[in-house]
Amino acid sequence: GSSYLIAGSNVTITSASNGSITIAAAGGGGGCTDLDCLTDCVTNATSMWLGSTSGSGNYNTALGIQALDAVSIATGYNTAVGYKAASAVNVAYGQNVAVGYEAMGNAHADSQYNTCVGTQAGQDMDSGNDYNSFFGWQSGKGSGTSSGSRNAGIGATSLTAFSTGSFNSGVGYGALAAITTGNGNTGLGYLCGNGITEGDYNT
Repeated sequence: GSSYLIAGSNVTITSASNGSITIAAAGGGGGCTDLDCLTDCVTNATSMWLGSTSGSGNYNTALGIQALDAVSIATGYNTAVGYKAASAVNVAYGQNVAVGYEAMGNAHADSQYNTCVGTQAGQDMDSGNDYNSFFGWQSGKGSGTSSGSRNAGIGATSLTAFSTGSFNSGVGYGALAAITTGNGNTGLGYLCGNGITEGDYNT
């Protein structure tokens, strides 16, 4: 009927007269008391990077390896969750939200006011990509030279090829997937408008 508590070589166990037990690291250490003692985390008064130690600036939250790790602007206001999410963004008042593996991963440093959720959503947006919203796998992925703004894509590969196109809305799998420089197009449904590349104001 006896119970035993066995400690390893790096652990000390002490008991108090009231029967309580304290377990601590050997040598008197009590382990981490805040996130800054972790080797892959950095914080300041308004920001936190968990998974990276190279970020700085204020009002940023990053969770993931290399997530938001280029930012150093004092007023970032960015949120990035996932491996390499928004890893190149570095602009004042960025106010970007990137969630997913490489979401906004290669996006230009000056990208602002974008919301990208999904694996590689908005991954390759270039300079001038502002006010875009992309939800889904590779939605709004871009071409690496993309500078379109005010686009909305909901669904896997929606608006995935856009470059300088702006004011486009694609809802559904593959909606407006081939748009590059077209403007003001609307596609609603599976593969809707996926043959449009440079046309304008189609519905």
